[in-house]
Amino acid sequence: MRKICTMAVLAILTALASAVTASAADPVSHRAGLQATTVSPAVVAQAMTQPGYETEGSLPLPAATLNPPVCFETGPRPEDDLWTDWSQYPTRQRVYEHRYWCGYLNQYQTSRSSRAYYGGGPVCSGSDPGSFKVGGGNGYFYTDVRSYAHFQCTPYGNFNDYQVWRCNMGGWCSWQYAGRT
Repeated sequence: MRKICTMAVLAILTALASAVTASAADPVSHRAGLQATTVSPAVVAQAMTQPGYETEGSLPLPAATLNPPVCFETGPRPEDDLWTDWSQYPTRQRVYEHRYWCGYLNQYQTSRSSRAYYGGGPVCSGSDPGSFKVGGGNGYFYTDVRSYAHFQCTPYGNFNDYQVWRCNMGGWCSWQYAGRT
């Protein structure tokens, strides 16, 4: 009887480990697209000086074009930020990105600041969040940013999860892709 119970426990643990690693590259879910909030250039300027933000460009905005200058922000609450989930409770891993950007409405970006952070279930602990631009940027209508974090999910393994979101000068953000390295 003891051997059968031990085998059953091992089978359950193996199934859980398989469920965690089976989704190695595929996220379970991500937030839907997001219409960002309009904010003042002063809010963005303050964010650009905060630790943990990856920044390109600077304020004030350069000489005006026909379109008005505008600044946007995702958040400020985590549920309003850009995010992707891997796995489910209790092994959930979630990567977030909080982003500010400025430029000319429906034209081009002149500055951006992004900060990655993480959340997870009780089995997974996160560390080493970061972000960097992978497409577009200043002078373009959009910017793609890759944000990432490392997760240690004992006893299931270690995971490096990432997501890519595209935000544009209309204030719209859309999920592009995600994965695990």
